[in-house]
Amino acid sequence: MKPEDILRIAREESEKQRFYKYRINICCSSGCLPFGALNLLKTFENSVKEFGVESECKVARTGCPGTCSVGPVVLVEPGGYIYQNVTPEKAREMVKSHIVAGIPVKEYLYANEAFFKKQFRLVLRNAGKIDPMRIEDYMAAGGYQAFIKCLTKMTPREVIDEVIASGL
Repeated sequence: MKPEDILRIAREESEKQRFYKYRINICCSSGCLPFGALNLLKTFENSVKEFGVESECKVARTGCPGTCSVGPVVLVEPGGYIYQNVTPEKAREMVKSHIVAGIPVKEYLYANEAFFKKQFRLVLRNAGKIDPMRIEDYMAAGGYQAFIKCLTKMTPREVIDEVIASGL
């Protein structure tokens, strides 16, 4: 694969993702799977179809957003709404209220806002937002950009100096 192929795939995926008004991200990491995350994923997919909003709402599996103690966790974009302890019953209500009516379900939202307040998420800035089963999601989020820079804009010496300076 050439750098221009990666850039093309990233651009195409970004366009597809912009098509949707909402994105429902279901954590399918080890902290949420034992509590029914895959069943929850299916419930959200079915609810989105039931309410006829599949053309404006993407349902996706993601990695952990960092709130394992309150799983299953669901992140709704835009807005970064984190829902905690989500059940299939809550899922249907969330689609009806948040997606169809545009009103977040406050009583299901993550209650510990202070947990994230002092965090500066650099490495984990996309946690809970990318489907780990789709490399296209990673590319659309800027994945491989540093690699492309190394291949197309840096000399071998500059790459070596960058690695040394990083302390790796």
